[in-house]
Amino acid sequence: MDASSVTPARHRLLAAAAERVSVSTRGAVRVAIDGVDGSGKTVFADDLTGVLRAAGRTVVRVSVDDFHQPRALRHHRGRDSPVGFWLDSYDYSVLRRLPDDEPAAVVACHNNFCGQTA
Repeated sequence: MDASSVTPARHRLLAAAAERVSVSTRGAVRVAIDGVDGSGKTVFADDLTGVLRAAGRTVVRVSVDDFHQPRALRHHRGRDSPVGFWLDSYDYSVLRRLPDDEPAAVVACHNNFCGQTA
């Protein structure tokens, strides 16, 4: 994070988010960042990771893009299928099994992943 280009409001937002993450002292804290394409999820996750690390927290920084299903499974409903995009793009079961003994995990989500329970 280039501190010279960050607004005071963004500093406050990052500090508030980091404080909420830092409240937990046991086990993993999962931070899911949700938003539409191009909304700044990755930049925010990177910035929050930097703030948490600067505060001495161990952070595992992952992105759901690291959990893509094989292409054959992603596209088995058709390459342009909205249902296939929603249900088949990522291996959510592996993402949910990330180690729980890590003090913090910052996850940049893709679209509405954070609300998905199935």
